[in-house]
Amino acid sequence: MGKYTQIILLLLIIAGTIFGVLYFLQSEGFVDVTGPLTGIAGEIPWVGKYFDHGSGLPYNELAELERLKEKTAREDRWLTLKKKEDKLRKDEQTLNEDRDRLSQWERELERREEALVLREKEFTNKEAQYEKAVKFYLSMRPVAAAKVLSQQDDLLVIELFRRMPERNVSAILAEMDPTVAGAIMRKMAR
Repeated sequence: MGKYTQIILLLLIIAGTIFGVLYFLQSEGFVDVTGPLTGIAGEIPWVGKYFDHGSGLPYNELAELERLKEKTAREDRWLTLKKKEDKLRKDEQTLNEDRDRLSQWERELERREEALVLREKEFTNKEAQYEKAVKFYLSMRPVAAAKVLSQQDDLLVIELFRRMPERNVSAILAEMDPTVAGAIMRKMAR
């Protein structure tokens, strides 16, 4: 073996011994291996994994610390997801309550619409009856119409008079008893 080969082997043995001692001291917490040596060790694959790149903690404690950080991060993500889930549940509950309220309003509107349709039908029927009665009374002579209308309810007579031409109304009123005609005129003026 050559002289240079022996020197290189000796240097490698010394470097390995130094790194071994440093690793032992660091793992026991006696020394903090930082600075240029850590940088060199980080570049040597079979030595670099034993150094923590300046934290001063042993490798096994670093691994535990990383595991705890990951666990904390998972728990934080879980808590965030749990909060989002709770918010979504509350939003869903609010949405369901709003949907129920809208359904009630819709049913109420349908009920009112049916009532309005029924009232409109009644009004149309009543209006048709009034128009028929107006034609009937207009076809009569004023004396006969006055005699029949004097026997009717004042409100009915007023509704019929409102649908008749004024000249016919005045002719019928002239033939009525003055007391009845006066009462009808007073009610019409209101």
